Amino acid sequence: MASTIDDIADALVSALQTELTGATVLRNEAYPERVPSGGLVIVNDGDPGTPERLLGGFSEAFYTRTMEIHVLAQGVTSSDRDSTFSTLLAGIGDVIEADLTVGGRGGITNYSAPTSEVFAPDAGGAAVKAGTIFLTMEYETTSPLG
Repeated sequence: MASTIDDIADALVSALQTELTGATVLRNEAYPERVPSGGLVIVNDGDPGTPERLLGGFSEAFYTRTMEIHVLAQGVTSSDRDSTFSTLLAGIGDVIEADLTVGGRGGITNYSAPTSEVFAPDAGGAAVKAGTIFLTMEYETTSPLG
C-alpha cells in the first residue's frame, strides 16, 4: 500500500503531466544534464516536519509538509527560457488552483512565488532558467511511515 505522501505526490504529478503537455514531469529526480525542449518539472516530497497528534492516542497524525516543485527551462536566448518558464508556471498554477485538496488526499494551504536563477550547465549547451515553488500541504495519516 502506498503512503499518504506517495498518493498526494503521484496525484500531483499526474495532474501536472496532463496540464503541461509539452513538458516532462518527474518526481524526486535530480536535475539532468539536459532539459527537454518543453521544459522540466520535478516534484520533490519535501520535509514532513513534526506531526501533531490528537489527544488521547497515537492513531492519527496530522502533517504540514513543504513540498518543492522545481521548474526548469532551457533555451538559447533569454526570451526562449522566459517564455517556457512562464508557460510552465501558468500551468502549475492552474493545476494547484483547480484542486486544492489534490483529489481529497489533503489540503494545499499555501504556495510561494517561484525563486528564479539562470545557470550554464556543466556539460555546456544553452543556459537554464530554474526556479522552485514551495507548496505547503496538510494531510493526516495513521502512521508516520504511511
